[in-house]
This record gives sequence, structure tokens and C-alpha cells, in this order.
Amino acid sequence: MTGFSLAIASELPDECLSSIFHFLSSGDRNNASLVSKRWLRIEGQSRHRLTFDAKSELLSHVPSLFARFDAVTKLALRCNRRSVSLDDDALTHISQRCRKTHSHRYDRLG
Repeated sequence: MTGFSLAIASELPDECLSSIFHFLSSGDRNNASLVSKRWLRIEGQSRHRLTFDAKSELLSHVPSLFARFDAVTKLALRCNRRSVSLDDDALTHISQRCRKTHSHRYDRLG
């Protein structure tokens, strides 16, 4: 982004940036979130769907993930049979942290 276009983008209200982010692919949203702390915050607050690998290591990141992605309404957890996945207590913990969700999906992969 050039200095001029970045200056224009900095003048946009948060609601406009959030609307723009909804038109971007997940990868482009991730890239946009690297532009500034403001864009990172807005992108996290406007993301409604998340998909994670349900590895046991995920549990330690749950507080920071749902602090950043506080508008999530749909959560998909994917598990590979060859990896150590989250147990029932961990899934309960995630559901308690992710209060706005109305849809959870847990897929077991190959």
C-alpha cells in the first residue's frame, strides 16, 4: 500500500473497514490484519466463523483466541485421528469461552 492509500484507509471508520473485511477471503483477511494494530483489532472483532485443528495444544491458546475473536458465532474444530485431540473438559472450556456461538462442529479427519 502506498503512503497515500494507507492515509485514506486510516480515515475510514471501523464499521467501514469491518464491512470491507467481510468481502475478503480468509487469507486476505489474515494479511490485512498485519497492516496495523487497529486493523488487527477490527478484523478480529468482525470475524464470525473460525476453524481450528482440535489438537490438545490449542487449549492453552483459547483465552487469547477468544479475546481477539469475540464476535465468533460459528466454530469448527477438526481432528486428525493420528494426533492427540482435545478431551471433553477442553471442549467444555472452549464452549464456555465462546459464548456467542450458536453453531459448533467437530469433525474427525482420516
